Amino acid sequence: MKLVVSDEELKRSITELPGFQKEGKFDPAVYRLVLAREHYTPEGFERQHREELLIEKVKTIVKESVALTPSEEEDAKKSNPANPDPDRTASDLLFQKKQRALNAYTLALREKAAINVKEELL
Repeated sequence: MKLVVSDEELKRSITELPGFQKEGKFDPAVYRLVLAREHYTPEGFERQHREELLIEKVKTIVKESVALTPSEEEDAKKSNPANPDPDRTASDLLFQKKQRALNAYTLALREKAAINVKEELL
């Protein structure tokens, strides 16, 4: 998808993490202390956190690309005429459709991945 997580996005995300804050503000000393306790270097943590942010971006794009067709929306609203909130039914259906799209995307990526099992190491 050619997505990236900018240095600014990474910095903003890390500084907003409650575990690295003191009195509601990011504290570099707390950051280094917490990472050291967890046996991380700042570089290693930031590399991993950048990857996690990138994964979240991809998930968001996949889910947000999904919409109900007009007939799906109409069917969802008509599925239970006694329902006091037919929009909620459509919203639930959309959520399920987004989850299926994300699962399908993930499965497709797994199928493309080349995995070599070295049986001698098992």
